Amino acid sequence: MKRRYRRKLVTLSAAALAAGALAIGAADHTQWPLSPAPPAAPAPPPTAAAGDIARLLAQIPTATTITPVAGYDRSCKKGHSCVFGPAWNDPLDHSGCDTRSRVLAAQLHDVQFKPGTRTCKVTAGWVHDPYTGQRITLEDIAVDHVVALRYAWDAGAWQWTPQQRAIFANDTDNLLAVDTRENSAKGDSGPSEWLPATGQCAYVIRFLSVAAKYQLAIADADRHAAMIACPAGVAS
Repeated sequence: MKRRYRRKLVTLSAAALAAGALAIGAADHTQWPLSPAPPAAPAPPPTAAAGDIARLLAQIPTATTITPVAGYDRSCKKGHSCVFGPAWNDPLDHSGCDTRSRVLAAQLHDVQFKPGTRTCKVTAGWVHDPYTGQRITLEDIAVDHVVALRYAWDAGAWQWTPQQRAIFANDTDNLLAVDTRENSAKGDSGPSEWLPATGQCAYVIRFLSVAAKYQLAIADADRHAAMIACPAGVAS
């Protein structure tokens, strides 16, 4: 996923401030409030019954802006920080199958596997792209972090332990098989900067559910965009 650093500066919501129990100086917003690190094995995400946007938003810390935090480095090559751990290596999974393969096997239709991989390595399959509604096949599929790793890093993951970040990076609640081009276009954006062409309400509910699960702060602009995308509070 491409690294992008855009963050919009918006007005802090007093109601969201209280709900998120944030402490931000009135005159200085150069530092966004720290979100607490999640437990080593996070609890299941809140269920968005009937698309309860208001209930989800009440659980999420909101900041005027989320400032990019230094130190983000996904590469695990020698000399790099590998801040979210080796790609697709879930510390909580012991199936012997990498996270990406498990997501593809679970979300694709008519899945075929490479012989001798114990139904792990996916070689064929298709899905209706949740971001465009178009049918796409394996060669055009990427696995997207709905809440991008860079977004999560800036929103609080920078202060977690390496294991907690690895758990987040492999949490299937935050992973979708999508069109590669849409994944690239989305980059590290939040809802205020990017929304899918279809299923916008369902998308923001998933985004907010993950943010609530890990107590990641969102910018007030993303909160506003989520409310616009889901005005009735119901996923369509």
